[in-house]
Amino acid sequence: MLIDTHAHLNDPRYRDNFKDIIQDLPRQNVGRIICASYDKRSSVKAQKIASEFDIVYFSVGAHPHYAQDFVKDDLNFYQSFTDQKKLVAIGEIGLDYHYNFSPKDAQKSAFLYQLEMAYNMGLPVIIHSREAYDDTLKILDDNQEFTRNGILVHCYTGNLYFAQEILKRGFYLSFGGAITYKNNHTAYEVITNIPLDKVVLETDCPYLTPVPHRGKINEPKYIKFVAEKIAEWKNIATEQVEQITTQNAYNFFKKMK
Repeated sequence: MLIDTHAHLNDPRYRDNFKDIIQDLPRQNVGRIICASYDKRSSVKAQKIASEFDIVYFSVGAHPHYAQDFVKDDLNFYQSFTDQKKLVAIGEIGLDYHYNFSPKDAQKSAFLYQLEMAYNMGLPVIIHSREAYDDTLKILDDNQEFTRNGILVHCYTGNLYFAQEILKRGFYLSFGGAITYKNNHTAYEVITNIPLDKVVLETDCPYLTPVPHRGKINEPKYIKFVAEKIAEWKNIATEQVEQITTQNAYNFFKKMK
């Protein structure tokens, strides 16, 4: 079955129907979901959802958009989830220079604090990096000891060069619905030129709904369209993409059963 490694079912847009969405997923060939967090409130919600459904796991962390509000004491809050059996990662954390909702220095500081926290908690890291791959890689390279539990760059939309640099370091890449959009030549170049041994799938729902449902609110069940697009570009069976990426997800998120 497919694994959605990054879904925001803790988003308020799912307040009234997240239970129905999750209960229908086995029928949609989705066997596991990681409910990714972006601040304190979403972390609490993600933990609650994971505690209610066997197929849901979760991550905690502060998104770079909220870095200007991040203080070192926030680490105590996120570390309070340490004993939760279904906590599988720290994230999403990182850098976002597209919107710059927080100053770059604040983003770098929050990123590094949480990177160290993840290492101390024995957890891998889910990274958000938008128009910031140079600085992201520099921070990771300068703090290699904090990357030993695993690094996953989620919703990858960068070019082939950075994809190769990420994979060269032994890190993972995740792809979502954006690869299904018309004339996405960059994604085509990346996927046709990299191996799948460090690739996982995601929806990043409620965002980036894949074709043919673009314009609707995204859901984990639409992850099949991401798998199908990769299979098309790689000229292999969709079932092979499913098998490889599912095993990769278990390899990366070691606490996920």
